[in-house]
Amino acid sequence: MSCATATGAGTATVLAVAALLALNGCARPQSPGEPGTATPAVTEPAAVGAPDRACPDQLATYPPAPADQRIGLRPFRAPLRVAVSDDAPGLASADLKSGRLEGLEIDLARALAEEFTPGTAPDLRVRDEQTAIAELTDGKVDLVIRQLAITCRPDRGAPEFSAPYLQTPITILSRDAQLGTAADLSGRRVCAVNHSTAMTQVLRAGARAVPAESLSACLLRQQQGTVDAVVGEHAVLAAFAALDHRSRLGSEKLGTTYFGVAAASGGVNQIRLTNLVLQERSNSGTWADSYNRWVRPYAGSGSAPQPNYGRKP
Repeated sequence: MSCATATGAGTATVLAVAALLALNGCARPQSPGEPGTATPAVTEPAAVGAPDRACPDQLATYPPAPADQRIGLRPFRAPLRVAVSDDAPGLASADLKSGRLEGLEIDLARALAEEFTPGTAPDLRVRDEQTAIAELTDGKVDLVIRQLAITCRPDRGAPEFSAPYLQTPITILSRDAQLGTAADLSGRRVCAVNHSTAMTQVLRAGARAVPAESLSACLLRQQQGTVDAVVGEHAVLAAFAALDHRSRLGSEKLGTTYFGVAAASGGVNQIRLTNLVLQERSNSGTWADSYNRWVRPYAGSGSAPQPNYGRKP
């Protein structure tokens, strides 16, 4: 079995991936001095919570920019700075031999760089989710493409989201073959990302909810044996199940998550250009080619999500 490597990621995400790779005899190299190579202890949110509020128009986004207006909407700064992950095989991970980042999200980042700043490669910056959002807010990165679930939290300054580039079921990952459905989770220690749709399912199942700030933190807890199961996105969990022969995916799908590209609050032009690229990739078959190459080997067949252009520029 081949093993993916990652470079430059920090926090608990590194530990989770490193633990899984170690099971298969793989070592994860780190480059001294890179941002985020420290691995602080995993911390839990203060309280368990479902999503902040009902959100009937969660997926509504701005319509794509007209193709004949794309030049006028392009940012002037190059290269395009994109926060990504490197610990999600199929979506974003580093090639074992070259160290080059690859996956569906990396393909999208490169396509967006060609649109935003033609002729230049993206500046891919490996960041954990919290750091990525903070740097997006501070203007240190232009976009975030790292398994961000599209939300409509009412926070002032919250990111703008594109149309979804991937939809994936919510499922269960466990080393206990008997934990395959929501009913099986009652009374068990189950980890999910706090304030997520997955956490809603954990609470409904009557499980002993263990909140985390990221799915990788949940995976680390499972490696440590402190939780009985993890509930999260199938596209991510399926890859980890392939790496860890002791883990099993549940049989029941508990909901759906939609991943989108995030721009800073007010970044309407960036989102409209992103949606144009997503539309073109879907229509041309490029999205399907990328999905079939990177994600399908882990997560099975899939199709491009349908956009909802319900917001006015």
